[in-house]
Amino acid sequence: MTTLDPQDYWQLRAMHADLERDQATLAAVQARLAASQAKRQEMWRQVVEKYALDPNAQYQLKDDDCSITPASTGNGQP
Repeated sequence: MTTLDPQDYWQLRAMHADLERDQATLAAVQARLAASQAKRQEMWRQVVEKYALDPNAQYQLKDDDCSITPASTGNGQP
């Protein structure tokens, strides 16, 4: 067994607690991101179906007239 200087010990403990808190925060953010991506994919599926769009084409949204137009190149979702 090695006895640490109390200052080093408590600094390590604090850093460990910070790491655990940061890992929990990261997990929560990743869960929110996954939920957001799932909602976006479902919305995209509904828009493709409703407006008969190509699900493999890339589109651009235009705020000024609420339109969606095909992008010049590439494939994928907007």
